[in-house]
Amino acid sequence: MSGFRRKLRSILAGLVLWVIALGVGTGSAAETAGEVAPHFDLLKQLVSFFNFAIIVVVLVVFLRKPLKTMLENRRLALQQRIEEAERARDEAQRKLSEYEGKTRHLEEELEAIHRESLREVESEVQRLTREGEAMVARVREQARSQISQEVDKAKLLLKQEAANLALELAEKLLRHAIKPEDQRRLILESIDQVGKKL
Repeated sequence: MSGFRRKLRSILAGLVLWVIALGVGTGSAAETAGEVAPHFDLLKQLVSFFNFAIIVVVLVVFLRKPLKTMLENRRLALQQRIEEAERARDEAQRKLSEYEGKTRHLEEELEAIHRESLREVESEVQRLTREGEAMVARVREQARSQISQEVDKAKLLLKQEAANLALELAEKLLRHAIKPEDQRRLILESIDQVGKKL
């Protein structure tokens, strides 16, 4: 209550000074204009002052609490907005730092991914080259083997064909040149040679 009384006293002192200044100011303004100054009625001024003081006291008494509550609410609302703004600023600063960190590392990560991709491509090329070379070697070996088998078959067929032709030719020659007793002797010699080989 002492704070309220001090405020009330300072308001009343201000009003008294205002009334005195008003009275002095009116008299001096009239005198400088060369007119007769109207009579300063102190009683009238005091009544006006007390009416004003009563209105001020009533306003202070009745509006003090709602005005104080309103100002406190306004202060709390402003404080809450300031805190929210600070939190939003801190969050924005945190996100900015996070994004800056990500972008700093992004180039390094992209370079690492690029290097890793090149290594993988090179490794895959080498693997495919080795597989291709092995496949070429297998195909060559298979081709050589098949060619060798075909050559052997062809040689065998040629030998058989040559033998058949030789036999036919020999048979024709023998029929014309050999006599029946020579034929018997040749047959016996051939049988002996075949028997020795077996």
